[in-house]
Amino acid sequence: MIKTSYVLSKRIARGGMAEIYLGKAVGKDAFQRICAIKRILPHFAQDKEFVEMFRDEAHICKRLQHANIVQVFDFTEVEESYALIMEHVDGADMRTLLSACENARIRLSIPMILYVMACTARGLHYAHTKIDEITNMPLGIIHRDVSPQNILISYEGDVKITDFGIASAEDKMTETRPGVVKGKYSYMSPEQVTAKPLDARSDVFSLSIVLWEALAMKRLFTGQTEVETIRKVQNCEINLKLTDLNGEVDDNLEQIVLKGLARDKKKRYQSAAEFEKSLLKYLHSQYPEFVTRELGDFLKEILKKKRDESKDEIKKILTKTDQRKAPDKPEELIQAIKELKDVSKNMPALKIQPTRGIGQKSIAHSEKSVKPKYNKLSASKVNFNNLSSQAIRPYSNLKRKKSSTTKNLIIAAAIAAIGYFSLSRSNNNKMHVLVKTNVDSVRLQLNGKLLNRGSYNKTPLKLSLDPGKYDLIVKRPGYKSERIRFQGQAGDSVKPGSIYLAKENAANMIPVAIISDKKLYVNVDSGYARGTTPLKILVKKGSNHIISFAYGPKGNKKAMKCSFRPGKKSVKKSFTVNIIPQPGGRVRCLGKTN
Repeated sequence: MIKTSYVLSKRIARGGMAEIYLGKAVGKDAFQRICAIKRILPHFAQDKEFVEMFRDEAHICKRLQHANIVQVFDFTEVEESYALIMEHVDGADMRTLLSACENARIRLSIPMILYVMACTARGLHYAHTKIDEITNMPLGIIHRDVSPQNILISYEGDVKITDFGIASAEDKMTETRPGVVKGKYSYMSPEQVTAKPLDARSDVFSLSIVLWEALAMKRLFTGQTEVETIRKVQNCEINLKLTDLNGEVDDNLEQIVLKGLARDKKKRYQSAAEFEKSLLKYLHSQYPEFVTRELGDFLKEILKKKRDESKDEIKKILTKTDQRKAPDKPEELIQAIKELKDVSKNMPALKIQPTRGIGQKSIAHSEKSVKPKYNKLSASKVNFNNLSSQAIRPYSNLKRKKSSTTKNLIIAAAIAAIGYFSLSRSNNNKMHVLVKTNVDSVRLQLNGKLLNRGSYNKTPLKLSLDPGKYDLIVKRPGYKSERIRFQGQAGDSVKPGSIYLAKENAANMIPVAIISDKKLYVNVDSGYARGTTPLKILVKKGSNHIISFAYGPKGNKKAMKCSFRPGKKSVKKSFTVNIIPQPGGRVRCLGKTN
């Protein structure tokens, strides 16, 4: 029996524990099929819990055969990491579609939204009520992560729910530990954020959040911090009316949405099937002429560039043949160059003609977007006065002789090959860490040592580190320090997640104004704050701060320095630092309490 092999191609998504690639399955008689490959991130491949979660997802999804659920075909190893082999849905997720609508300044039409939600509810109900073929008992599947990212829509108008990675089921191999909450807080039900037992009504609540956001073009439950978001979900705070945010929404439709969002699960729809029935009844009564083909046509038009790229990538995957691997050893590299030299003996001289009209103009033209046309049913105009910032939201003419051309070609190939060999060997010896924070610049302490001599670093920041375990402390005046621990192996890409620094008590901070008679380029505390005078910043009371400055653009003159220290007791409201030039190129910094 010939074993099916899987080939990774373009990465199309990345999450906290896995990444999804477009790929292909190659089987008997070179049969090829496009598929999606969801692969555990390399630094989690040795983590038993993550591997078992993947096994659970495969175990659950391979038993779910439904038109509105993404099918899982296999669970295997691909390029030394465990992976799920899934059905490829050629289209976009709901989040991408809504973002495209916002960018195009249009809304997804109400019948399209209702149809997508009804299909998703149908798939969820099938999973909720799935019966074990052997025991004839319900499997008890709850998705627990219903969100726009996990609702996929194809260019043909098919709708499928995906990512049962954290779904709960009666016969899971691994169990979620008591008190552990998994999922996206802003799409959870009140009972889910408090880690209470869940049933199908929790998924109905989550799907109702997606429905509300699609109609409003605005986030429903989102706060400045995770704690604030959880509080809003727990209290089911809905402060805005859909009829005010979208003129096409009537009271009847709003009541359907609000029933799905009832805080008391006894007052919600008692099943996803009941929710689907209510949505379809409204859809057919208000929009009897709607046909599902319109959804696919709308996607093809508004996501034309993405679709064209997808078609090209699929064609590339299916026609691609195995290429010779880059040499791993120096002796292989030398042999490769020798073979190239032998081949080049019979190569004709290259003639490169000057090309005109290729430059910024042609590139800009190729990227030029064409404003799509939509009929009334496909889209409607948006009043963007109501949209928040958090709405669901990117030669030359060369003449050479034959001998010199061939010689240069060999030298260039050798240099490129050596460079590739050195770079890949260097990159593979390091682990790569991406540090993201909610503030623009921070001071980092790694394993007890300050990075960059204690200067501040702009984030997101990429670090290349030796493989191993690390303890990272993130600091910034006015914020509480945060500590994270991570580990990785050579070649790993580690993303510890966005690091949130909570603000300190405002009483510990003081506003400082840095002024001067002349325009100065100022840098406070090696990157804490930069700008030209007058500059207003917040600093911590009772600590010493160093200002470096220059009279011209950065780099034109050597920077000068002075320091200031706002006292804890003397400073009440604000502090001013006046930089005063002195004879002989000296300066004075005078601090004044306001």
